[in-house]
Amino acid sequence: MSVDEKDKIKQPKGKPSRWHTKEFYFYYVCFCIVVPYMFKVTFNLSQNNHPNYPLFKAILGPSYEWLDQFEGVQARWHILFKFAMLRLISFNMDYYWACRSVENKENVDRGEAITDKERIQLPWNVDTDYSYFNLLSYVLYTPLLLCGPIITYNDFLSQFKVPSKNIDKRYILLYAIRLVIVIFVMELTLHFLYVVAISKAKAWNGDSPLELSMIGYFNLVIIWMKLLIPWRFFRLWSLADGIWVEENMVRCMSNNFSAQRYIYIPLGGSKYIAYNMWLVFTFVALWHDIELKLLAWGWLISLFLLPEIIASKLFSEKKYGDKPYYRFVCGLGAVGNILMMMIANLVGFCVGLDGVTEMLTKIFGTAHGLSFLLVVSACLFIAVQIMFEIRESEKRRGDPKWKM
Repeated sequence: MSVDEKDKIKQPKGKPSRWHTKEFYFYYVCFCIVVPYMFKVTFNLSQNNHPNYPLFKAILGPSYEWLDQFEGVQARWHILFKFAMLRLISFNMDYYWACRSVENKENVDRGEAITDKERIQLPWNVDTDYSYFNLLSYVLYTPLLLCGPIITYNDFLSQFKVPSKNIDKRYILLYAIRLVIVIFVMELTLHFLYVVAISKAKAWNGDSPLELSMIGYFNLVIIWMKLLIPWRFFRLWSLADGIWVEENMVRCMSNNFSAQRYIYIPLGGSKYIAYNMWLVFTFVALWHDIELKLLAWGWLISLFLLPEIIASKLFSEKKYGDKPYYRFVCGLGAVGNILMMMIANLVGFCVGLDGVTEMLTKIFGTAHGLSFLLVVSACLFIAVQIMFEIRESEKRRGDPKWKM
């Protein structure tokens, strides 16, 4: 036996790898949270608005102080960078899954019949397709650079290699007309309804419960259009360039009665939705901005979803869907869901916690307010039944939008 072989025998064997255990996955999550937070704390200590900044300002020297005044071509770049961050996450996750994928080691047929689902799921060549140049092309793609809509890296790359057949000139023209109509409606609304100014100034003293509710409702309508217009504009630009991206908001705000079906749960799927939706909405709230009202919005959404999740388990369509009363019971649940979602969004994006508290006090604190709430609930119930029938008609036509 050679000396090298004897040395190999004498070498102690290491313990089994722990890199892919649940314990170390927990450590990875902690690391990804703690390390950026360490940098953030130190960065905050170095800002000129910190109380101790004058004590060490003289040591810094004035040589490059002019750089602090230069904000770049886009002064609010740090807000728009949030969308770039989502694209960076998509690239890294698609690359990670491609490295672990079995299909990557085989010849995957990506012919003309490739489906939208396959565009997202099928990996590309790890050695050539996940390059730095492709990453920059994806992150800095001009039509979607400022505010999306977001498209995954695999989908983006596949449409360059195999163009989507969903796009035609007629669809683009109709979409452009719809965009112009929404802009026109937004202008009319802002010109005649000053609900944003009323909510900012909290100028609702003496207003009736009906008037308070209309202030809140049309604030939400304006926020919906304020988000819809840029998303549709940049999606139109992308469609004209030949890249298909999904619509961010498929339906009008007033035609949505369930938030559960719009949530993507990456942490275990719908099986654990009651638990990990808190993490998802906390991430979404912090992604928008670090504000108490946004955290309150995310947690209220999660809290208000619990009744829907529990009710859907106890009163499932599979078990009770053929009963004549099923649609009416779902309608009653949807009314409560709509009211709760309106409260959560008013907290996060309109009047804040104080404003909503004041509104609810005026609505629930008087007999007139309670009678108004009863009438509103009846109107919402009728609207929900119409929503149900709209989706049933879409289902009969084979339109996949009925699932949304």
